[in-house]
Amino acid sequence: MNGIVIILVLGAALSHALWNLLLKQTENRLMMMMSMHTVTGLMGLILIPFIGPVEEAAWPMLLMSTVVHGGYYVFLTFSYRNVELGQAYPILRGTGPIVVFLASLLFLNEPVSTLQLFAFFFIAGGILSLGLRSFGYFQQQPSTIFYALGTGVLIGIYSLIDGIGVRNSGNVLGYICWLFFLEMLMVQAYAFYFYRGETIIRLIKLGWSGVWAGLLAAYAYGSVLWAMESAPIMLVAALRETSVVMVSVLGILILKESKDLLKVLAAVLVTLGIVLLKA
Repeated sequence: MNGIVIILVLGAALSHALWNLLLKQTENRLMMMMSMHTVTGLMGLILIPFIGPVEEAAWPMLLMSTVVHGGYYVFLTFSYRNVELGQAYPILRGTGPIVVFLASLLFLNEPVSTLQLFAFFFIAGGILSLGLRSFGYFQQQPSTIFYALGTGVLIGIYSLIDGIGVRNSGNVLGYICWLFFLEMLMVQAYAFYFYRGETIIRLIKLGWSGVWAGLLAAYAYGSVLWAMESAPIMLVAALRETSVVMVSVLGILILKESKDLLKVLAAVLVTLGIVLLKA
């Protein structure tokens, strides 16, 4: 796997961890989502006139991805209710690569070496091992595990859709910009319906955190989509979810969440996986 791709996707993982941290910290997650998507959507809208069209074959993927992302955002916000960031995040992010892996075996014919398969399982194993520490809690809160697993499945689905979409688009940047714009319209429509005349006031009260979340999210997913054009989707999906380990560290340092040996084990497994990807 190309070293530049690995660096970009690891940067995307860190960006994703940071905007999820901002989402977890805010009390009004819907407004955070709206602010974030307003930033990414406006960025896309500004660039669309200058970057050319996407191929017609990519439009069904764009529309499907927008709908699946909508479900993902709903499940994501429910996943963070009454649970530590470090408990929910490994489950919801760790499930996605497994879904992508299984779907890749069934539907995609991508060249993946034995070494890369080992790398995938090291990374996925490290991610999922963090979820084991929360198993007892989720047994007591079945609705939380439902939303976390549902979020992970939706992540896997939209990752596959977008991976295929960017390859059919003939214009990766165009696909990214249109996806950001369509998601903005969807989230804004729901927020204005939910809050009516209070929407703008609530958005202003949110302050700069929503803007920073939007900038982080634009890089986090834009660079992943760019990587999926040329690199195997299952490997990009797994590498992107190294954000789980980053979130675990951020949860300890910033949110003062609990420390344990599984976090160290996860970091070691993920690091081994990254080294194997570059080998």
